[in-house]
Amino acid sequence: MTLYARGYRTHEQGLDGKGPRWLPILSEGYRDAVKGKAFRRFTLLFTIILVFHCLWLYFSPEQILRAFTGRASDGGADSLLTATVTFFFVRSISFLVPLLAVFVASGLIAEDLRTRALPLYLVRAITPLDYLIGKMLIPVATLAWSVLGPLLFLVLFDALLQPSDEMLPFLGRQLPLLGAILGTWALMALSYSSVALLVSTLTGRRIPALILGAAVFVGGGIISGISHAMPDGGPSGLRALALTADVRVVFEHMLGDRAVEFARDQTRALPSPLWAYAMLLLPIGLASFVVLRRASTVEVTS
Repeated sequence: MTLYARGYRTHEQGLDGKGPRWLPILSEGYRDAVKGKAFRRFTLLFTIILVFHCLWLYFSPEQILRAFTGRASDGGADSLLTATVTFFFVRSISFLVPLLAVFVASGLIAEDLRTRALPLYLVRAITPLDYLIGKMLIPVATLAWSVLGPLLFLVLFDALLQPSDEMLPFLGRQLPLLGAILGTWALMALSYSSVALLVSTLTGRRIPALILGAAVFVGGGIISGISHAMPDGGPSGLRALALTADVRVVFEHMLGDRAVEFARDQTRALPSPLWAYAMLLLPIGLASFVVLRRASTVEVTS
């Protein structure tokens, strides 16, 4: 039975309709992702952690500087203070971000496969690439709200603590930090989302995808932890299996000279930056290939 016989027809505007063709997929998926109680609970947890770091930054700036940098408060040290607090915020939410990405994205493709809705997308003016982009951006958008927003707020909050005539110069000094935040978030969001979309496509069911996606993150962390017992921390490739650790390495690498010495001490057993970048990029490539292949081989009749 063809799709046309069920009452569907091709898009009247063909493939030349106005606006990005993946935008309706993103808008609908994002709306469904953020309307549930589970997402609000995740948001509450991120907010609590953000408030804690803001209070830490407000009440204990001198203690933070002395404990982690060994420097007194001045213009350069104040900039280093912001980098230190944002670094520890990234570490504090490292266990929550994968859970949120898997929770949001585990059913995005699995449900389309289960309900046979994928052909209905492709019979419209939507290509497999449009489908991939729309689905990929749904968890990325949720991580922008839950991760990128709080990180940028931390920098803005620290700027508001400065004297009024120093706010703009202070923000100007934070441009390298803002670049590190944006770069790390983008790579993390795409990588975590890709893991979830990959298992969603392979399993074809939401619950198995949810379990398998969580197992990927937990299993990688376990293998990475076992490698620490090896001489010199084991091969860097094994340590890079922990994607959350890779994010910390990437953030510190992008910070460059602003990376706090305390953070360096804590990341000696973590993978090298090269392995961290490679392991975060790998799921993006795999998920793109699998999803595009699955969408390209679906039978669409009209």
